[in-house]
Amino acid sequence: MLAHDSGFSTMMRSWARMQAAHGRAPVYAYVFERRHPYTPGVAFSDLDPATAAVNHTDDLPYWLDTFDSLNGPRRTRNWTAADYLLGGRMQAAIVAFAATGNPNTPALGLSWPRYDPKGEKMIAFGDGVRLRAWPNRALMDRLAAIGIPDPRTAKEERK
Repeated sequence: MLAHDSGFSTMMRSWARMQAAHGRAPVYAYVFERRHPYTPGVAFSDLDPATAAVNHTDDLPYWLDTFDSLNGPRRTRNWTAADYLLGGRMQAAIVAFAATGNPNTPALGLSWPRYDPKGEKMIAFGDGVRLRAWPNRALMDRLAAIGIPDPRTAKEERK
C-alpha cells in the first residue's frame, strides 16, 4: 500500500487539491474497490487471481461496458448481475459528466460531492456505491511531511 499511496494516490490527491484551488471546473473523486470475479481455476502469468487485489484499470470494463472483452479467447471472469448493475451506474455517471460536467445522476442513488480539500469525500464503487473519506489520508500527510518526492517533479529536482 505504501508504494500505491506514495504514487497514484498522492498524485491524484495533489492534482485534486490544485484543481479545486486554481481550476475552473470542479473535481469529482472516486476510488474503485470491486475485485474482478475471476473464473475458478483461471491462471495468468503475471497475476494470481486468488490473491489479486483491485488493480489499476480494473474499473474500465465498468465505465466502458466492455465486460465481454475480458472473456474473449477464454473465460477469465464470471461477471454477475451486481457487476452489470454497478457498471450501469458508473456509465450513467460518466455520461452525465460528459454532458454537463457533473456526474450526479439518479442512477448513483446518492449525491457525488465536489472534491473539497477540507473534507476530502469521494465516491467508492465496490459492492454498490457509497460515500467515503479519501483513503489513507493520514499516511499521505505523513509522507508529505517527511518529503517523499512527487514523482511528477522528482526528475526535475534531481537536475
